[in-house]
Amino acid sequence: MKRFLLFILLIISLSTSGSFAQSGAFGPYYKAEALKEKVKKNDVEAMNQLGLLYLSDLFYKYESAVELFEKASEKGHQNATYNLGYCYFAGKGVEQDYQKALSLFLRVAEKVKEAPTRIGACYLFGYGIKKNDQEAIKWLNKGLANGDNLANLYLAYAYSKGEGVARDERKALQLYQPFAQQGITFAQYQMAQIYYNGETVPKDCNKALNWFEKVADKYYDAWVVMGEIYEKGDGISKNLTKAKECYQQASDYGIPLGEYRLGAILYDEKKYDEAFSLLTQAAEDKKNPVPEAMRKLAACYRYGLGTPQNPEKEQYWMDQAAKNKDYKAIDILNETISVSL
Repeated sequence: MKRFLLFILLIISLSTSGSFAQSGAFGPYYKAEALKEKVKKNDVEAMNQLGLLYLSDLFYKYESAVELFEKASEKGHQNATYNLGYCYFAGKGVEQDYQKALSLFLRVAEKVKEAPTRIGACYLFGYGIKKNDQEAIKWLNKGLANGDNLANLYLAYAYSKGEGVARDERKALQLYQPFAQQGITFAQYQMAQIYYNGETVPKDCNKALNWFEKVADKYYDAWVVMGEIYEKGDGISKNLTKAKECYQQASDYGIPLGEYRLGAILYDEKKYDEAFSLLTQAAEDKKNPVPEAMRKLAACYRYGLGTPQNPEKEQYWMDQAAKNKDYKAIDILNETISVSL
């Protein structure tokens, strides 16, 4: 999950480099035509600017953008080299290659102010190079010294995890706050996690809910956490209806834990047909099967709840739950062995 979240974050941060002006609905298209004429005259700045236009969601001409950046980079244009690194990192117009991207960022580290921040991020998350927290902090501080405020976003993550610096979640929250207020979903999600976990700062589920709600359309697991908060009444009034709504959203997005949580509630409500279907989905998930769902599914087969009784399937799912380290299942199996002895 961490690598997925930070991949999105890096893509967002890199794509903001070298923005272009838009004047009216057709402004970018007129500008592209003007830049093409300059490119024909080997104007390297025009190559870079046209490449940026082609990377935008107005054109989607990624391969053409790469060709322009490569040509300008070969002629010594530093920003084009940096933007070419972005293309390799994002896999836009070329096959994704983190090592190549990092090498390009390093090439212009002293010339492009944003480059040190991206290099630091690569070291922090192990993109294209072995993870090295000390190197990450060194490069991020260089980025900050260059006036690249985005470095604070990565430093916030480092402080929240204690990677390369002493762990300080209060400092992390302070650094995340401006980005979260700007709508950067990664910052919002991380703030929600800090407030929800309450490890080194006071737990605050109201604040956690506020931030989780803002990112749930992108970070689907947020629906599960919100459901747990409502189900348990964790720092707020217990609300089983809202809990079920949140778990349903998670289930709709195919989140196995959401399927299990909703299935467990329906099981307790004696809605066994619906519960059995959800528990089956959660237990049989190929990537993230839920051990608790396996144990609950075994109970369905034992007592004929939502499905005909089936001792063989009961045993199978109880065994699977135990193999996946569901300790209640392990205890049940141990008791069965003890009784049989």
